[in-house]
Amino acid sequence: MTNQEFQKLTRQAWSKYPQITEEIRLELLKTYKDASELVKIEVLRAERLGLSGITIESKNAINQQLDRGVAMLLPETEKAIASGIIKTIDIENDITNSWINTAAKQAGLTPFNMIPLNSVVRDKVLTITLTRNFQDGYLLSDRIWQSASLYKTDMSRVINLGLAQGKDNITIAKAITQYINLGKEGILPANVYGKIIRGNTDIYNRLSQNVDWRALRLIRSEEAMSIQAAQLLRGEDNPGCTGQYKWVKNAFTANDCTCNSLAAGSPYTYETIPDYPHPNCLCRIEQILRPRAEFIADLKSWGSGGSVPYMDKWYNDKYLLTI
Repeated sequence: MTNQEFQKLTRQAWSKYPQITEEIRLELLKTYKDASELVKIEVLRAERLGLSGITIESKNAINQQLDRGVAMLLPETEKAIASGIIKTIDIENDITNSWINTAAKQAGLTPFNMIPLNSVVRDKVLTITLTRNFQDGYLLSDRIWQSASLYKTDMSRVINLGLAQGKDNITIAKAITQYINLGKEGILPANVYGKIIRGNTDIYNRLSQNVDWRALRLIRSEEAMSIQAAQLLRGEDNPGCTGQYKWVKNAFTANDCTCNSLAAGSPYTYETIPDYPHPNCLCRIEQILRPRAEFIADLKSWGSGGSVPYMDKWYNDKYLLTI
């Protein structure tokens, strides 16, 4: 694999990340659906008991199930974030491993077992993610709690809107399903809530567009930051990396964004690489590789007992400590 092929494969990998995020979101959405079923049961209980509406006792029971839903979402959201991080990290791990080991083969060496080093990178990135302090002082656990709590708020609004619209319990239960599956527009058909009556628009407008929008945003942002952290750690574990990195501006980033100057400021070292300058930044970090022919020649020399200081340091301080 040439350096040009490495760069091409790495950039092609970037196009796969939105698909991974969507797969993770759909998996997490199953928990939202499971949680909402618990609420629907309580909404319909009053109907089965022959009551005309949701009673005080019903509201208390519904609130308990909403709290139960929040408790269900907390670990599942954290699991979803970790899963997205691992899947995105592993794609570029495989590309880097292939670049290193095709060079090793060309140099007449046995391929290196990079799996233990890759595991260390994943563990480090997950630790960074879980312990990262955001600018507002919150940890990831705080963000996850906010995301899960918004579920309770939005579901309460769906129910309260149905009551304000004068809908029966069966219709309110249907609206819950519609909202989970289709978002706030899903409750507007005539056989659900229909046109929002004046005075109820404030409740409707406060509803999130989708029940999982905050969780999705959280997954996206954590994946983006983890990709950057992983690329830096991966470069540290790659003997073929020069120790420098290139900031690659995403083509869709606004022209007046600071990412332009960050890209122009390349190359960076591990210590000097900037953090992402704004939410949902789509820029990427690339390892700057040693010239391919030079790296292969160094591997040949090192394999035959020659002095290649950076290979000795990598092998003794990195590779041997993990295999």
